Amino acid sequence: MELTELLAKLLGLDVKYMTVIFRPNPRMMWAGTPEPCAVCRLTAIHNVNEEANRRFTEKVFKFMNDKLNLPGNRMYILFYSPAANHVGFTGRLFSDLKL
Repeated sequence: MELTELLAKLLGLDVKYMTVIFRPNPRMMWAGTPEPCAVCRLTAIHNVNEEANRRFTEKVFKFMNDKLNLPGNRMYILFYSPAANHVGFTGRLFSDLKL
């Protein structure tokens, strides 16, 4: 929940639009070692740009280090920004919703 709230705040969204999937202990190797690591994917219709991504990266890396003791050199964040007409919610496209 803490990560959900952090991301909602960073993106300026209500938590009802947030989904966080956490898969603990997947079989992953990073730089040839099995120590804890992560690949995060942030997908947002708006707010994904170079300036915002810098802010997201700083805050999410800090969160992951503080809460999970995950060092920054064992994690990537991948940013995606689909068009509003490429994302469905409540049976409609986001481009059709009045948000």
